[in-house]
Amino acid sequence: MYTTMMQDYQQELTVIKDLLKKNSNGMSVTDISKALSKNKNTIGRYLDILLISGQVDMRAYGMAKVYTISQRVPLSAMLSYSKELIMVLDDESRITDINDNFLNLLQLSRNDTLGKNISYVQSPEVDVRELLDTIATGKGDQESTVTFHIKEKGERIFHQKCVPTVFDDGRKGITLILEDVTDHILTERKTRESEERFRMMADNIQDGLIIRENDKTVYANNRIAEITGYSLEELWAMDPLAIIAPESHGKAALQIRDFKAHPGRSGDLQMWIIRKDGERRFTYARISGVQHLN
Repeated sequence: MYTTMMQDYQQELTVIKDLLKKNSNGMSVTDISKALSKNKNTIGRYLDILLISGQVDMRAYGMAKVYTISQRVPLSAMLSYSKELIMVLDDESRITDINDNFLNLLQLSRNDTLGKNISYVQSPEVDVRELLDTIATGKGDQESTVTFHIKEKGERIFHQKCVPTVFDDGRKGITLILEDVTDHILTERKTRESEERFRMMADNIQDGLIIRENDKTVYANNRIAEITGYSLEELWAMDPLAIIAPESHGKAALQIRDFKAHPGRSGDLQMWIIRKDGERRFTYARISGVQHLN
C-alpha cells in the first residue's frame, strides 16, 4: 500500500509539472485544479511540496498566486560542472550524490560511496576521514575553513559549507560544499611573511624610510622618527614635505612631482629639514618612484 501511494504521489507531482511546462506564463491553483479536475486543497498541497523542493516558482499578484516551472539549474548539472567538491546527504546521512572532484579527494569510486552512510565511508586519507566523522556526528559548522594534509599533494585548504537541502519528495538533507582555497591562502600567507621580513629589515636599518602611496604614508620606520623627532603616528598623518625647510622645499617638491610622473626614476637630494623641536638638520635623501604591476 505504501509503495502504491508513493507512486501515485510522485505521478501527481509529475502531472502538475508537465502542465506548468505547457503554460509558460504560469497558472494559479484554481487554473490547475480545473485543468486536472482535482480538489484545490489537494493541488495546493502538491504545489507546496514542489515549491519547497525548488521545482516550481511562485509569484504573487495581489491575492492571486501564480506558479511556473522553476528555471533553476538541476543539482545533477551543478555537481557535474562545479569546480567545488560537492556531496549530498539525506536525513539519515546517506550519500545520495557526489561529484568527481569530491571522489578524487576521498580517493574512492562512486560505488564506494553512493547509498552508504557517511559514517561507513573510509577514505585512505586520515584528515579527510576526520572531516567525514565530524559531519556524521552532526558537529560540523555550517561554514568554516578546513585543512588537509594529503599524501603526495601536501597541504590543501578548503572553505567548507553545509547547506540545508530539500529533496523532490520533501525530505530534508544537507549539501556539503568544499571550495579549494589553497592557492589563495598560501599566497596571502607568503605576502604576510614577506611584509613581516620587510618590516624587520626596515626597522633595523640606520636610514630613515618613508613610503608614500597615492599621496598617503603607508609605512615609516623607527629611524625616521628619531631623525625628525615626530612620532610614527604623526608621520603617518602628515605630508613629508612639511618637515622640509623653506629653502629646500621647492626643489624637493619639484623632484617628487617628477618621480610621480615618471615611475622608476630615482635620485639624490640634499636638503635642510626642521625637526619637531625646531632644530635644523642637513640631510641626504634618496627618492625613488615605483609603479605597481597591478
